[in-house]
Amino acid sequence: MPLDKPEKNPYRELMEQVNLTPEARERILTNVQQADLSPQAKKVVPLRSKQQTWRRWASLAACLVVVVAAVLAVPQFRGSDNDTTPPQLTGTPFHQVDTLAALSDAVGFPVTEPAALPFDPVNTAYTAYDEGTAEITYTGPDSQTATYRQSLGTADNSGDYTLYEDTQVVPENNATLKGQDQRYTLALWTDGTYTYSLRLSSALSADAWQALLDGPAP
Repeated sequence: MPLDKPEKNPYRELMEQVNLTPEARERILTNVQQADLSPQAKKVVPLRSKQQTWRRWASLAACLVVVVAAVLAVPQFRGSDNDTTPPQLTGTPFHQVDTLAALSDAVGFPVTEPAALPFDPVNTAYTAYDEGTAEITYTGPDSQTATYRQSLGTADNSGDYTLYEDTQVVPENNATLKGQDQRYTLALWTDGTYTYSLRLSSALSADAWQALLDGPAP
């Protein structure tokens, strides 16, 4: 009865087909014997408690509320150079009158009109603010507007808090122009007793503003 052939070691069969030096063969056998081939226990990550999860989401919600509130508040502090709506003196009581004389009586000093306008007005509105500012709003063709203000003192009375990129002083009129790209929509000036401001819906160059403030030639 023939004897069963001894079962060969698969590793030794593989190694017999590989041409290795004795030193390399011994090094490989040593590394295999020293290797830790036992199954590794799975690392268990503890689950967050319900209280920890609730606190995390509450913090995220609070941060979101702060961010949204900040975004909504930005437009209140930054104006738009493209906004053609004349600004109002918010929080100040006012009333409208029908004539320039009535406006002067309401504010307590003689109100003068601008020397010139860039358009022929088709409608004029007179507004007296209780804190002593006179306002005249002129409306022209194609919805053009010009808002003129006069008040006692030398403080800025325009009520316009837009962060303009460009400012320029017109020495002949001692007026400060505000706008962007060398075109201006707001002019401020004072004669030492009264402060004046004129805001236009359409921007003008500095030369056009100077001609406007000088008024028509006699």
